[in-house]
Amino acid sequence: MKQILAISVGVFLWMAMPVFAGSPDASSPRPIPAATPGQMECTGFISASPVPDDIFVAGGADNDFNDRWHAFTTGNYVYLKTERGTGPVVGEELRLVRPESDQVFRSWVRPELGPLPDFGYHNWYPWQGYDIRQLGRPYRDTGRIKVIKLTPQGAVAKVLFACTAINAKDIALPYSPRPVPTYVPTVHLDRFALLNSNPVGAITAIRDDAGAGAVGDIVYLNIGKGEAQPGQKYRIIRVLLPGHTLLVAPRFPKETIGQLVVLWTEKKSAVGIIVSALRQIQPGDAVQLE
Repeated sequence: MKQILAISVGVFLWMAMPVFAGSPDASSPRPIPAATPGQMECTGFISASPVPDDIFVAGGADNDFNDRWHAFTTGNYVYLKTERGTGPVVGEELRLVRPESDQVFRSWVRPELGPLPDFGYHNWYPWQGYDIRQLGRPYRDTGRIKVIKLTPQGAVAKVLFACTAINAKDIALPYSPRPVPTYVPTVHLDRFALLNSNPVGAITAIRDDAGAGAVGDIVYLNIGKGEAQPGQKYRIIRVLLPGHTLLVAPRFPKETIGQLVVLWTEKKSAVGIIVSALRQIQPGDAVQLE
C-alpha cells in the first residue's frame, strides 16, 4: 500500500513539475493591443491634401435657435447637407472630422504676427508650424454617425459615437474601421542604446497641440506610408534642440526616453501612441524604428 502511495505521489509530482517550474516561454512578453477602439476612433490625423467636404453637418435636432456652436453628442440627431456629388444613403455610417483652425486670434501685443494658428501656434520648437504645413492639413476626429432617413431638406443621421462636441460644419467622410495594431512590450528598455541603420524621424506634434506627452498620448510623426507600418515600435530620443533631428552634443550619448507604436499612416505622416516614457515627451523629439 505504501509502495502504491509513493508511486502515485511520484507520478503526481512529475506531472506537476512543468506547472511549478514554468515553461521557457512563460515569462516572454505577449503581443498586446497598442490602443483601445475608442482611442483609434479619436486619434485625429494630418492629411497630405484637404479632405473632400461634399457632405457636412448643417445642424441638428433640439437646436431651435440654430446655434452654430450647439454641441451634439452620442444619441443626438444631426442634419446633413450635400453640396456636390452623391449624397449619403440610409444605413450608411460616416466619420465626422473637423479641420484644425487656421487662426484663433490676433495678438495685440505683437500685431505684426498677424492671425495666430490654432494648431501649432505655441511653437513648441522652432519652425513647428512650417513642419506641420509640410505634412498637410491637421484634422480632428469628432465622431461617427449613421444615416437613418432621407428628406427633401437633407439627410438625418444619429450620432453613434462622439470624440468631442459635434458642431455644424463638421465634415462627413465614408467610415472604415481603423484596426487596432498589436505590439510586444519591451521588458528592459536600453536607455542609452546606440542608433541603428534605420532612418530617423521626429514627433511633429502631440494631439490637442500639447507641449508634452506621456503614456497613452497620441502623437503625429513626419514619416508616412512606405516608411512606417501599423504596429511598428519606435524609440523616442531626446534631442538638444527640439525640431532639429538628433542635433545633440556629439560628446554625449543619445538618450532614449520612451517608445511609441504606430497606429496608422497617412501619405506623409503617421499617427502613433506613446507606450512607455521615462520622462515627458516633447514635440520635436526624434524617433527611430527599433
